[in-house]
Amino acid sequence: MSKNVPPGFELLGAVPEVLGAPSRFGPSKVLEALRACRTGEIISLNLELDDEHGAPFGRSPLRRSMRLHNQLRPFGEGRYMVVNDDEVSFALQGSSQWDAYGHFGVIDSESDSIFFGGNLTDTFPAPSAGRIGIQALGPGIVTRGVLVDVVTEYGDGAPFLDGDCRIDTAMVERCLERQGVSVEPGDAVLVYTGMERRRASMGGAWPPDSAGLTADTISLWERLDIQALVSDNLGIDVTPGDNALHASLLKGRGVPLGELWALDHLAQRCRAESRWDFLLAAVPLNIFGAFGSPANAIAIW
Repeated sequence: MSKNVPPGFELLGAVPEVLGAPSRFGPSKVLEALRACRTGEIISLNLELDDEHGAPFGRSPLRRSMRLHNQLRPFGEGRYMVVNDDEVSFALQGSSQWDAYGHFGVIDSESDSIFFGGNLTDTFPAPSAGRIGIQALGPGIVTRGVLVDVVTEYGDGAPFLDGDCRIDTAMVERCLERQGVSVEPGDAVLVYTGMERRRASMGGAWPPDSAGLTADTISLWERLDIQALVSDNLGIDVTPGDNALHASLLKGRGVPLGELWALDHLAQRCRAESRWDFLLAAVPLNIFGAFGSPANAIAIW
């Protein structure tokens, strides 16, 4: 037992192993990120789980049912308890979400592994990703976030980017330069394409394509040594595309990828104050072996 743990407070069970980029940035990065919080305003970065248009890519929509509805139970002295209890079923990657390392793999002649960390398909029997499930991101990602507002720089006055817009390294670097913000090791980068506004212009429907990052940005993210990469688009990479960033970052370097995040409110605040960094906190669901999780993310301004 650790001398720092009082008697009777020993941990129960094994603590899940943290893997990939989050494992390289510990408490010192969290303390550094706290300096990016100036006002204490909390901004949600999550789309609704029960979107009336369902989830993209054919994923199942959220289903909700009542397990108990206004159930009466004796409470003594002529009183009664009234109890309600509901249940939901939903796709773990059907809204603002994280990809777990077990979500995406690559089979090719240049590598003996398929998934991050040298793992093969026999690493995990369905329905679990085992040690490369969502728990491998750690109990939560708390770090400095930096928003890259591609819409302001390349939207030509429109509130969103068209689906065929390919965001390359030169575009990202130009945005960072114009915004006057730098990306430090261990930061999370959030790329804003205006997807929420694009959907609104389509009556809320999910578009078949989306603006996204191109493969040439991979070397940029590696050089910047980021902890996570996030966007409001359908899948980080330009869609439809070749999933090059999934292959190189999620599978190759263990950089968590966040997709479909609600970044519109955050972008408005950043523009209004000409400030592009903030404290990012995201706590994936505590489901060992899950292939993804709702983002459960906030920006603390």
